[in-house]
Amino acid sequence: GRRIGRYELAEEIGRGAYGIIHRARDGEIGREVALKLLRTDSPSETDRIRFFREARLAARLRHPHIVHVFDAGTCEGRPYLAMELLEGESLSARISRGPIPPEEARSIALTLARALGEAHRQGIVHRDLNPSNIILTSRGPVLTDFGIARDPSEVGRLTETGEILGTPTYMAPEMVSGHGREADGRIDLYALGVILYEMVAGHPP
Repeated sequence: GRRIGRYELAEEIGRGAYGIIHRARDGEIGREVALKLLRTDSPSETDRIRFFREARLAARLRHPHIVHVFDAGTCEGRPYLAMELLEGESLSARISRGPIPPEEARSIALTLARALGEAHRQGIVHRDLNPSNIILTSRGPVLTDFGIARDPSEVGRLTETGEILGTPTYMAPEMVSGHGREADGRIDLYALGVILYEMVAGHPP
């Protein structure tokens, strides 16, 4: 199969905001990983900066309910990110089968709140929390795709065109109104509230 650096690519297992994720094998240590590649073959400088920023931010986070990032690099001009391969289904897939019992929903929301608390303590805001980037695993829910997460020290660098990043249903009012530059961890809590409602009701508010 195709190789990206030391990784042998297998099947595609997901698509994020601007990345494609493959199951892959680390040829050096034999570990299975999730390998995220930028979607485009000729990424713009902004895409590249954003991609590596995700890698740096995510690598700083060490928490059982936040996906572990192992490695990042570029192969043939294409940035890649090697992450822990999570076995499980997305929260969006789980919700699509119907409402989640309140006790279970409460437990999922609490675990996510603690994981976000850790990210926020490190100064990292997720900014695009939604059920498709939460994976339900044997160790509980795990947060993935800090693809547009932003370190407050870098605020304003990549949204100078006024682009709004995020998924509208889960977006706090201050994000929609364009005041997202000052956004802090509270926007993640807003999204978590929407997700909690959706888990119990079976649809977003």
